[in-house]
Amino acid sequence: MDSKPQVTQGKAPRRRAANAAASRPENILLAVLGTTPSVLTETWYAIAKLRRPDPFVPDRVVVITSGKGRRLLKEQLFDTPRVERMCRSNGWPMAFALEDVHVPRDEHGREFEDVRNSREFTAFANTVLRVVRAFTDPERKVPCRIHASIAGGRKTMGYYLGQSMNIFGRPGDTISHIIVKQGYESDDFFYPGQDELLRNGSPADASDIIEMTEFPVVSLAKATNITRLKNADMQFEDILRAIAEEQSGVVLPMECSARRGDAWVKFGATRLALEPAQVVAIYWLAWRARAGQGDAVLVRDGDRYTDRYAAHLRRCFLEYQAAKAWLDRLPGESADTLVDALRQEMAAPGWKNAPADIEHFFRPRLSRCQTALEGALSSAYSIRAEEGVYSAPGGFLTDREFGELGPFMAKAVKRLSRA
Repeated sequence: MDSKPQVTQGKAPRRRAANAAASRPENILLAVLGTTPSVLTETWYAIAKLRRPDPFVPDRVVVITSGKGRRLLKEQLFDTPRVERMCRSNGWPMAFALEDVHVPRDEHGREFEDVRNSREFTAFANTVLRVVRAFTDPERKVPCRIHASIAGGRKTMGYYLGQSMNIFGRPGDTISHIIVKQGYESDDFFYPGQDELLRNGSPADASDIIEMTEFPVVSLAKATNITRLKNADMQFEDILRAIAEEQSGVVLPMECSARRGDAWVKFGATRLALEPAQVVAIYWLAWRARAGQGDAVLVRDGDRYTDRYAAHLRRCFLEYQAAKAWLDRLPGESADTLVDALRQEMAAPGWKNAPADIEHFFRPRLSRCQTALEGALSSAYSIRAEEGVYSAPGGFLTDREFGELGPFMAKAVKRLSRA
């Protein structure tokens, strides 16, 4: 049987499976596989028939393997009626299509025939990561539950899948491993109850020959900012390193550009394109933290502006403008030039240098800054904005950046306070 009819057969039943599951999350069996396709059907049988009290009948089966593994998969499962018979005899949807077999490729787009060296393992890890990240994406149109099988392939393959599930997995997702009892480990045994006979001539009708162990997903979502790890530019090793650094409280130096038309901030592997005003806000908050200035509070004490709160707002405004002047590189970077520029801005119609004016000035800038940073920074970088209290860790700035920015801002703010 050629491959084309098999793919067509695989697609139609899967559409029926998806339609049947429209009222619930789609069940995805996700497996890594080496050169033993029977591991897939044995796992499929175990989770759908032997799992109690919650059988997991797949609506879709997805496999990550090598080029050699896919060939064997096609020969032993797609080019034979085994899977179709197993599904039909148990009333399960035929949920497998050849298009759902993923094989890692090299930089020239060529599939890896096997996975044996570090280059091939790196490609395999990134393929696993890409597939898991896609299925766990909260914006995926069809919600799903994942049962991840780490039984097939080399141990390293199973590690990649298990680790990826622990990074991106959610409540309801599961990891499992199976062992087939001695005497049933043969090339012609694929699942209990199949029509074929074992080598010793006894029928394969025992349902207790597959032992399955399940592991809960240890989700890192609460311990790290999981959204930033979905950056498509981050590879498997990058993500593990970022998680380890975040859990250790490591804050990597921030790189920044505030030039017109090219305003961005880079935190580790994450680069954000921001508006210049947002870049200024990040530098300003970081400077406050490094200078020991504390939080920038935009919350009134009741309905009235106290003298202390008004003075705090005015100082914040001056600091922000000093940071802006430093990034804009005003002529000579002089405090006198900054004072003249600020006088012109504060002389604009409607500006009274009152607390309400400053609040109105800050809120949209800081709100947009917070929105841009949400989901992109590690918890070590996080800028909190609870009830109008804004702060940032001093580790935002490298010593070189702080060495340039610190004295200028200190001088400018002092000069501005007297203006």
